[in-house]
Amino acid sequence: MHYIMSVRNLQTQIKKLDIFAVFVANIIHDYEHPGYSNQFIVRTKHPIAIRYSDICVLENHHLASAFQVIFKKGNCNIMKDIPWGMYREVRKLITDIVLNTDMSKHFSLMTTLKTKLGNNFPTDAIEDRVLVLSVALRTCDLFKVVRDGRSVFFKWMDHMFDEYYK
Repeated sequence: MHYIMSVRNLQTQIKKLDIFAVFVANIIHDYEHPGYSNQFIVRTKHPIAIRYSDICVLENHHLASAFQVIFKKGNCNIMKDIPWGMYREVRKLITDIVLNTDMSKHFSLMTTLKTKLGNNFPTDAIEDRVLVLSVALRTCDLFKVVRDGRSVFFKWMDHMFDEYYK
């Protein structure tokens, strides 16, 4: 994410609050990931699937668990001094960005992005900001497997194959 922000100049296109939100989303988007896909968790009637009614189960879990740490653990509340209005905006940004990491949302995100490109996009609207930041996080998440060369790629591929096998 730092690379996209600095080298690709994304930080010049968005608000400072957006930068904070996307870095927090980046940190928490896989918090307490059990190593299984949403489909597996839903099909096995895992307690997480039951809790979140089969909707974005892992993403909802990542958010809820991470926010419990942020709000309940003494020195972890990185949002304690943010004014209420900004807090609501940053929490919405983080929530929407993390929920958009659900693979089932991939094609709708890409369709929305293709539709908006070239039409005065992005605007200052929160929907456009969420879309840009969601695509940035998905890019970071999906391409982390190739960042350090071929050996790291195969290590990550092994982990992914293990997950899908399970």
